[in-house]
Amino acid sequence: MSLITSTEDAALLDAVRLAAELAQRYQYSVDHLIEPAGICHLLSRRAATLEDLNQRLTNVIHQAGLLPREPDLEMSELRTLADQFSSWLDDPTCSKLLDRFAEVERELLNELNTARGKSKSERKRLLDEAIEQIEQFLQQFSSS
Repeated sequence: MSLITSTEDAALLDAVRLAAELAQRYQYSVDHLIEPAGICHLLSRRAATLEDLNQRLTNVIHQAGLLPREPDLEMSELRTLADQFSSWLDDPTCSKLLDRFAEVERELLNELNTARGKSKSERKRLLDEAIEQIEQFLQQFSSS
């Protein structure tokens, strides 16, 4: 395993962590917090996409010989708890919670753009695809 030697590698590791965490938060929200069926379906599909992205990015990390960053379980649980409180305090559409999710998606988009940097071949194609998926999701998300 090698040390992180570039901003791109650090961003890649952060992107993997964010994708995994966001997928879990979406799935929890679908299972416990959000009522509108259309939003649940959208978030459920996005959770599956993020889980796939997480796995593919993890493969890139291993191929590059980088040490993956372990998720901060305590912080993840705190974010899930904050999601829960936000949904209870918010209106039935959970708009504040959805705004927070869009914020994290944009953070993931920034990390992927940074990770793309001067990437080559397969890594660049994967990152380009992930960036396009996030942009499409954010458009769908804002219109629902």
